[in-house]
Amino acid sequence: MVRAAVYDWSASQTFNFPADVVVASEVLYDPSEALQVSVSAMKLMGEAPQLRNCRLLITDPRRERCPGTREALATGLRQAGATVELYEAPTPCLGDGLQDQEDVAVIDAIWK
Repeated sequence: MVRAAVYDWSASQTFNFPADVVVASEVLYDPSEALQVSVSAMKLMGEAPQLRNCRLLITDPRRERCPGTREALATGLRQAGATVELYEAPTPCLGDGLQDQEDVAVIDAIWK
C-alpha cells in the first residue's frame, strides 16, 4: 500500500500502522531541526526492533541551504542504528521549462 500525507515534523504524529519506507523532500532547513526530522521519521516507521528493514529517503537541493544540516541528520540516523549514504542524483527531465533543474542530494538511511 502506498500512502501520501502532509506531515508536521515538529508534531508527534503516526499512521495507523508503521511504514516500511518514508520518502521526504524539502524538509532540511537548519541543523538544529535535523534531529527532530530523524526522530519523527523513525516514529512513522515504528520503534526498535520494528525499524529492521525500514528505509528513509530524503532529497535536498544539491546546494545545501544551511551547511551542516545533512550531516546533522546523518549523525542522528547513524546513532539510531541506520546505515546512511549521502549521494547526488540527477533530476529527471520534468517537461518543458524544467530542463535546467539542478541535481539533488539524497540521504538514504536503512535499518537492517
